[in-house]
Amino acid sequence: MNLRLGNINVVVTGGSSGIGAKIVEGFANEGANVWFCGRSQHRIDKLLKQLGKASKQVVGKVVDVHDLAQMKAWIESIPNIDIFVPNVSALSDEWEDVLQKDIAATQQGIALVLPKLLESRYAAITYIGSKASGYTVCNANAYGAGKAALAHYMKSLSLTYVRKVRVNTVSPGDTYIADGLWGGVSVKRRTLSIKLSIETQWVA
Repeated sequence: MNLRLGNINVVVTGGSSGIGAKIVEGFANEGANVWFCGRSQHRIDKLLKQLGKASKQVVGKVVDVHDLAQMKAWIESIPNIDIFVPNVSALSDEWEDVLQKDIAATQQGIALVLPKLLESRYAAITYIGSKASGYTVCNANAYGAGKAALAHYMKSLSLTYVRKVRVNTVSPGDTYIADGLWGGVSVKRRTLSIKLSIETQWVA
């Protein structure tokens, strides 16, 4: 696929694993220059190794997106930005986590990137949200509300910067990642299944 992204500068937060890593990989394979951050140097190194030749135009850095000073220094170190993909989420239903690690971190990141985006003719923000923003499930009160708030924020941004910055929200459903939330659920289910099987055989 040729999306004509050669030499486009892309910034991805939460890009060292899961959906974020696939986003980094997709842009890199299309020839874009990619800067991404994560919390683990090990995961960053692992992804860069997996990218092979495509890693030549990819730069990974350990950055705490909740630390405004760290984020500011990182964004300022990137020469030009055409596309910003805020992908960080606390994956928590604790209100404090959602307010600080989802809403505040995303808003602050966008505020830091916007001045550089406004200088680009290709300016775009693609926020990675969740189906939880419009689909209510049990025990996802804060998480769903936070995602809904950010989806609304993206709509407001798209109107505020119409014809200057293209703003979209992508809302994935449940996504299996081996070392992520659903990977952990799968392991627990297999463990429970094995335990029940052993107990059933013992009783028999």
